Amino acid sequence: MGLKGWIAWHAVAKKIDLDALLSMTLATYETLLEKEGDAEKATRAYWNIGRKAGARMLAKYAEHIGKHAVEFYEFSKTYNFAYYFYTGKTYDKIIIVPEERKIVFEDYNCPLCRGILAPKEIRDKVRLCIAVDGIYTEVCKLRGFNAESWETKCRAAGDECCRHELKLID
Repeated sequence: MGLKGWIAWHAVAKKIDLDALLSMTLATYETLLEKEGDAEKATRAYWNIGRKAGARMLAKYAEHIGKHAVEFYEFSKTYNFAYYFYTGKTYDKIIIVPEERKIVFEDYNCPLCRGILAPKEIRDKVRLCIAVDGIYTEVCKLRGFNAESWETKCRAAGDECCRHELKLID
């Protein structure tokens, strides 16, 4: 991170309370699970909440960033910085897969679901950090890219990392 990013993080950026966010995430997901009656439907609903948040966050985040991703693969850097801006940590691994037209983001110590393990009966369907993917999808759409992001692994589901796959759609 350059000097500008360091100053933005330490002096300008408003921090979120990750414990409070985690509590809200769990409460929201549990409410959606009760309403939808199915983990996959609750996950889709939470993804849509992320999309709505993405539109608002782009407007806010645009004030803090001088330039936006012009090419699709530049989102690897943009989203890594945004993730750091909001959570205080970068992704552990970012993989660009041009032949599949996708960017993969992996976090092995995700602050968004840290310490949570879903009940066994829904564990394989839980994607607790899916709102991030809704945000990424909506920001891409607003920036003119036909792309979708989906969480394909989640530590809350027992996976080794939270994995978000952002893919261009034909």
